[in-house]
Amino acid sequence: MSLLQEMFSSKEVNGANQILIQGRMGSGKTTVMRAYAHQAMDKGHCVIWRARPNRDQWHLLEGKRKILIPKDSNVNFSLKVEDELHEYSGPADIMRKLQKGLNIIIEPTMTKPWDALFWLAFWHFLNERKQFNWATMIYDELKDTFPSQSYGPYYFIMPQVSSVFRDMRRSNTELMASIHEPRDIHWDWIGKWQGIIYMHGAQAIHTKRVRKGLLSHLEPGHIIVEQGDRFADVQLHIPDSQYPKSLVSYSLGTPGEYQERMDQRTWQYLKSILPQDIISEISSNKSKKKGKTKPPTVEIEEVP
Repeated sequence: MSLLQEMFSSKEVNGANQILIQGRMGSGKTTVMRAYAHQAMDKGHCVIWRARPNRDQWHLLEGKRKILIPKDSNVNFSLKVEDELHEYSGPADIMRKLQKGLNIIIEPTMTKPWDALFWLAFWHFLNERKQFNWATMIYDELKDTFPSQSYGPYYFIMPQVSSVFRDMRRSNTELMASIHEPRDIHWDWIGKWQGIIYMHGAQAIHTKRVRKGLLSHLEPGHIIVEQGDRFADVQLHIPDSQYPKSLVSYSLGTPGEYQERMDQRTWQYLKSILPQDIISEISSNKSKKKGKTKPPTVEIEEVP
């Protein structure tokens, strides 16, 4: 078995894999993530794909899909999408609606650091689930939500993220995430990933064995896989981008609105892990911005 295939094959005796993909834009990171998602679905996992409003590829995933959207959002598809649409009020509510197979989560528009708290709570509840033995989370562009440096409220949030991340391995929760370069990810968990996939444009990670000289000649389709103390070269076929024109457009309301509708279980969890003054601070920031931000309308355009 190749090292890449071994990385894709989590076993209960060893715990779940957490895999980080690194490479420049267009190197094929999302294509590898799609392959990982398909393999997880073939194994009967509950697969969760974090949808982004542009440059996304969930529409290319085969099989029955359940699309989860924020409550009171207006979602319109320009392509024929024969999927179930379900509204959710928060991370805990999402957990009640997940199915085996593919689940697409369209995240709400939230002010920082509420977006990080949203996914922190969701990962926590995913680790505590009862309905599925195995779950696989696909998270494209990790830096969108979790900053590489701890500042302000993130000083208290990021240690909690690292703690939940460590729990994933023993709760049979796989995570595959992508970044462009090492500085995109917080220092506290850069070295905790079981597997690293280096693609075109990747840079060396100082806590890993693969070094700069080995990565300098990576071309599109050529990747280096590192797991533990082993690494190997792998050649992949990366197809041309297949983005449709305007797959989905939606209005998610003002960033200050969604956290006011957060489900109660999520609120209880966040209050249990963060100091009260931090909760008050980020709630105060939310209140100050209320009514000053226009509802964003997002349209996905064709990517050449």
